[in-house]
Amino acid sequence: MTPHHDPTRAPIPWRPPSLAGPGVAFTTGKLWLPLVADAARLNVESQATDPRSTLWLVRRLAASPAP
Repeated sequence: MTPHHDPTRAPIPWRPPSLAGPGVAFTTGKLWLPLVADAARLNVESQATDPRSTLWLVRRLAASPAP
């Protein structure tokens, strides 16, 4: 088997998979990469309401003034 970088990245769904359905809002077909194991928690909708999430951190950093 040839080493491949795809296992080290995964799409982050917009909504929890249980709400978004099988294609998690990316596709009506099969996803080309597996979702993260904790996609129910690590999705944009869930992170948008969690001030301890990576999404909030990135938004705070992006809004910070440049030095």
